[in-house]
Amino acid sequence: MLNKLNKYLNSGIILTIVFLLVGGILIVKPDISFNIISYLIGASLIVSGIYLFIIDSKTKNIFINVFLYAILLTLIGILIILNPITLKVILPIFLGLWFLISGIFKIRLDIYMKDEPYFILSLITNIITVICGVILLINPVESVSAITISLGIIIVVSSISSLIDIIIFKKNINSVVKYLKEVYTRFSNFI
Repeated sequence: MLNKLNKYLNSGIILTIVFLLVGGILIVKPDISFNIISYLIGASLIVSGIYLFIIDSKTKNIFINVFLYAILLTLIGILIILNPITLKVILPIFLGLWFLISGIFKIRLDIYMKDEPYFILSLITNIITVICGVILLINPVESVSAITISLGIIIVVSSISSLIDIIIFKKNINSVVKYLKEVYTRFSNFI
């Protein structure tokens, strides 16, 4: 059991370091990183479209929606691969609309809940959400760098947190194994 846990933890450390590097690359080289992400998304859409087309042709599906969806996914994937800037424009616009609509909706809810203790905090965060949505809509291409850098920061912070957790867990692995054996023994005696 101890060997299995150590192997699992070692692979977790390696994976965390890989994510740490990916996050760092997203922060340092946001434009190149986003282009690579665009190519991966485009390729994924093409593969998904082809897969749906194959499934549709094998099952002789009577629904034309699957066939049209397969064609649409494939065409969008090809468009993104041929012109990655398409995603640089589309993604911030969708995010901007989502932030704008979500923020406005939540502001309306805040107005109805103005007697709640956290009304002001909620209202402020929702106003910031609306402002972020407007910024994304006004300046979509430049916003992509900010989105990519933010994603990189989130990945780096999450990776550092995971790495610390794994190191602490690995440091205390003997007591964890002892505890798990005790729980297993109590559980097996219970049954």
